[in-house]
Amino acid sequence: MLALELYREDKVSLGRAAELCQTPLAAFMDFAPVTLHRGERQAILLAEGLRADVLLIDEQIGRTIALSRNIPLSGTLGVLERGDRMGFVTDFPQVLQRLKASGFFITESLEQRLLDRHRGRRHHP
Repeated sequence: MLALELYREDKVSLGRAAELCQTPLAAFMDFAPVTLHRGERQAILLAEGLRADVLLIDEQIGRTIALSRNIPLSGTLGVLERGDRMGFVTDFPQVLQRLKASGFFITESLEQRLLDRHRGRRHHP
C-alpha cells in the first residue's frame, strides 16, 4: 500500500512503485504484447502487486490482459458513469460530447446505451 501512496503523492514513478511491490517487469514482458505501452504494463503490474480494488485502463489490449489476470477494471466511461450515478456529473450528455470532441473513441451503440441508462437514472432516482 505504501508504494501506491507514494505514487499518488507523485513521490515515485509508476515503474518505481511497481518495483516497490517487488513485481518483476521482466516476467510480465514475457506474455504482454509489444503493442501494450510500457505505462499500461506497469499499471497492470502495480494493480496486481497491490491487489488493487480496480485498475483504471481504457486500452483494449491492456483490459484483456488485466481481465486474464483477474484484475478488476474500469475505464474512463465507467468512472464517468459512476460519477453520474452518484450525482457528481451535472451534465452527463455534454461531458460525453466533450470527451468525444477531445478524440476519445466511443462507438455509437455504446454511447446510446450510456445515454439510455443516464435517462433512466434521471427518470427513476
